[in-house]
Amino acid sequence: MKQIIRYAIVLILLFSILWLAKGDPAGASVPADQSVQSVRNESQPAADPDKPEPGTVKPPPGSIVITQSGTYSVGGFCTITVTLTDPDVWVEVRIMHPLPRPLPDGVHAVRQGCLVTYHHAGERIDELTSDMGTSNICFAALPKELMKIHFHDTYAGAPTWSPLGGPGVVNGMICGVADHSGTYVATFQKP
Repeated sequence: MKQIIRYAIVLILLFSILWLAKGDPAGASVPADQSVQSVRNESQPAADPDKPEPGTVKPPPGSIVITQSGTYSVGGFCTITVTLTDPDVWVEVRIMHPLPRPLPDGVHAVRQGCLVTYHHAGERIDELTSDMGTSNICFAALPKELMKIHFHDTYAGAPTWSPLGGPGVVNGMICGVADHSGTYVATFQKP
């Protein structure tokens, strides 16, 4: 009998809370027939749909197509700086998850990389030659770690991983030349 009374009390409390909220779980004072937009102060201009409202943050896209020279962030994970001198060249960059194959022994990486694919006149090409332009890729560096960028020649017949040369860590970023189509990933040595 005591258990039935407890259930009845819980149900009464639940219905009381719902009745007080009048169907609005947050208890907001906006009537159900009005939208948040209609309650907005009439002296404020309407929001521009192409411009985010202050305080909103949209992460960079995880896949981009680059047709003009510039610096681009891909998913907030890698940054690619491209200078294109041939108007028929474009670059597709996207987050690669999972990595195409395990890294060599003794090398550790995050679980994703950036797949860079160059195109010329509508055809995929293996390399961005110097007469077509230049390209560098950067990743955030881990403090106090021996960082390198590894490249996976994803489009080759027998793909392999190889470390890239480069300046190393500069201003908290590890950067390297990204002039081949394939997967790039920031790595560090396992302890």
